[in-house]
Amino acid sequence: MKTKIAILMVCLLIAGTVPVSAYSGQSISDPILNGLNDLLLFLGLTPDSHPEITNAFSDKTKYLPGDKMLITAAVEDDRSVKSVSAEVEFENGKDSINLILITGDNKRGTWQGAWTVHDTVGEKTYTTRIVVSDTKGQFAEKTLEWIDPNPGHAWNQMDCDNNLCVDTINGGVGIGTMTIGTSKLKVAGMIETTTEIKIGDSANTCDAGSAGIIKYNGWDFQACKGDGSGNYNWYSLTSPSYDPTGPLYGGLHSQDDCTNAGGSVQALPEGGVRVCMFNSTICSPGWTPLASWTVTTPKTGYCACYYGSRLSCPCTTGSHAWANLPPESCCGRYYDPVFYATITYIGCY
Repeated sequence: MKTKIAILMVCLLIAGTVPVSAYSGQSISDPILNGLNDLLLFLGLTPDSHPEITNAFSDKTKYLPGDKMLITAAVEDDRSVKSVSAEVEFENGKDSINLILITGDNKRGTWQGAWTVHDTVGEKTYTTRIVVSDTKGQFAEKTLEWIDPNPGHAWNQMDCDNNLCVDTINGGVGIGTMTIGTSKLKVAGMIETTTEIKIGDSANTCDAGSAGIIKYNGWDFQACKGDGSGNYNWYSLTSPSYDPTGPLYGGLHSQDDCTNAGGSVQALPEGGVRVCMFNSTICSPGWTPLASWTVTTPKTGYCACYYGSRLSCPCTTGSHAWANLPPESCCGRYYDPVFYATITYIGCY
């Protein structure tokens, strides 16, 4: 012990003889005190503490696959930091990366590293474990948490705030869920409204993926429903009960013939007579139009504003929902062509 004290006293005397000019541009105390600290540790005259992570963070808390995660750790150690690493979790595995010193030194410095996010699932918490070791083999660690809010999306495709998530590319909205998928509106929970709900007619495909969809085509509510044998068809919710083998108007085709041909069975107002309605301007091969049972949408054309005029004025036809009416028309004056409304559905037998 006497020997150690003697060595310490010699070092103190030497430190006192160092000229100020030898440390020009830096604090005199820094190199001297650092050297004395090392000496005291070597002599065992001061305790050797473990490394300490004084601060650690990633650049954000929500990441999507492909994002770069920037991991930063501020570390102190009275001896010398040997290494700083981060163990980053993903689904069914972990990656380990080394952080590098970007500011300070091995005793008091800031370390940083980057990792590319991959293989995550939605709305799940993952961890980043930062581990520090010093030259004496002592360790310290700290764990950070982060989530992937919506797998399969890029950040420019979504804007999430708590329980509301908007897909800004596909135009979908999630309420109570951040996994929107291909839905335009996905709600996790009960829907309650104090006003009406309007149902449209944009759904044409009826299969296992669309079973349960309800549509309204202007005269009838229909639901996509399976028969338990892997077959899916549109069923009227307002027409008389569905009998797959029951005949349609004229007795030439059954209701199953209609759905197998891509049509939907519709009841006429007159006595519940049924026909097959096709989403087309003409009947499918083997089917015949029944009178003028159609659905039309407006069409705009151009014709002379008045007789002999070279100027053209627009004309727009009328339209009608499911009814026994011919297509509406406009123009046809002054030898101009006639424009007819577009037939979108036609009744056949």
